[in-house]
Amino acid sequence: MKILIRIIQFMLNEIVEIFSSVWIFLMGIGFYVILPILTFFAFLALIIGKNWNGFIGILLFTFIACAVFGIIKFIQVFLNFILGFFLNESEENKKIYKEYKQWYESVRNQEYERRKRTQEEYQRQQHNKQNNSNSRFNYKSTNDNGIIQKFEKYLDFLGIDKNGEITDRIIHKAFLKKMKVVHPDKNIGKDTTAQAQEIKAMEDFLKEQLEYYLMQKEKK
Repeated sequence: MKILIRIIQFMLNEIVEIFSSVWIFLMGIGFYVILPILTFFAFLALIIGKNWNGFIGILLFTFIACAVFGIIKFIQVFLNFILGFFLNESEENKKIYKEYKQWYESVRNQEYERRKRTQEEYQRQQHNKQNNSNSRFNYKSTNDNGIIQKFEKYLDFLGIDKNGEITDRIIHKAFLKKMKVVHPDKNIGKDTTAQAQEIKAMEDFLKEQLEYYLMQKEKK
């Protein structure tokens, strides 16, 4: 039933719209072609015969043309109102508005959550970046895991006095001295790669943990 009423509504609107377009076209011809001619003759009648009937006719012509156009538009609005009443369009409009509002709230909440996740991810990345930049110090100051014993063991192996001055330069100098011992030129026929890698790992460990070792040594 609703489909039939909407078909009727569409057809009536089209008919009224066509009639309205035709009337606008005729009004254009009347105002731009006929009206100037009538105005000219009405002006002559006023000058020659002191006759105002021409101007009165022009006013009536203009009034009738505008009145007909207004009636056409009123009929179109009235038809839409009556048919909308039968179709209960006000309730449908409320339903559509409610659905649109729910959709809008859903999209807005999704966008808010997306922005929130993006912000949290950015903050997490910045936090991790800060932690990584301080990870060496944080590790040394919060977790020993036998670092002191291992550090002093490597010092002894490289021949560095743990009670003397310990710097990166001294560690590297001791490393080079040990590396000469395992150099292939002095160990012909022997594979000293593993020993060289172990000594290099010792140097890296000592340089990495030097700051922590010195801090702990000062506390004693």
